Amino acid sequence: MKYVKFFTLTLVALLFSATIAVTVSARFSERLNDENNVLSARLSDILGKIKNKLPFLAPVIDRIIGHRKPVEEEPQKPDDVNLVFDIEIAEKFSIKDPIPVVATLTNKGKRSIRVSELSLKLGTLDFYIVTAAGDKIHYKGPISKHPNSVLIKPEQTIRYELPDITIKGLFGKDFSSEEVSKDYFGETGEYIIRGVYHSFIDPSGIEQNQWEGKLKSTEYKFEIFE
Repeated sequence: MKYVKFFTLTLVALLFSATIAVTVSARFSERLNDENNVLSARLSDILGKIKNKLPFLAPVIDRIIGHRKPVEEEPQKPDDVNLVFDIEIAEKFSIKDPIPVVATLTNKGKRSIRVSELSLKLGTLDFYIVTAAGDKIHYKGPISKHPNSVLIKPEQTIRYELPDITIKGLFGKDFSSEEVSKDYFGETGEYIIRGVYHSFIDPSGIEQNQWEGKLKSTEYKFEIFE
């Protein structure tokens, strides 16, 4: 009889200690939520087995289990920003013709988003080109000022047209006058072009629905022929 009483008191003490330990663990940061839930499940399973063996402890065990609820994670808000950036360019050009490129940004999301305007000279738009000779070039013109922001509505598309990418001085491998003034489009053959769009936070104080990030277009090939 003494052993049964000693065992019961020891068991109650262990249950009390385990309850305190689990309660303290639940106060950790959200990164421990998963561990707490696993620990709660294991503790409940152990307490359930003890209750089956020692029915007289059922009221105490039920109270412990009833207060141990899994810690629920706060649901994450879905990212409803869906912007699509791309460029438009013809497949073939005569070596004497200008080569226009159009950049487009479309809002495929369900709410209006404030973004930086599309502009080659405002630092929000880059064109990277691999020439027929294998030179890797991109825009080297001056950045005039910080871009303004524009509000683009759902399903709305904004456009920017570069009338001719073959103008000397627009593209180069570095900032030297020799490289920038070189005619990179004077050879026939296949060229590759990709556009990159950058959106920045507007410094004017407008904060609502602003988007900051970078988007790349599809890579396109075009041919220059005689």
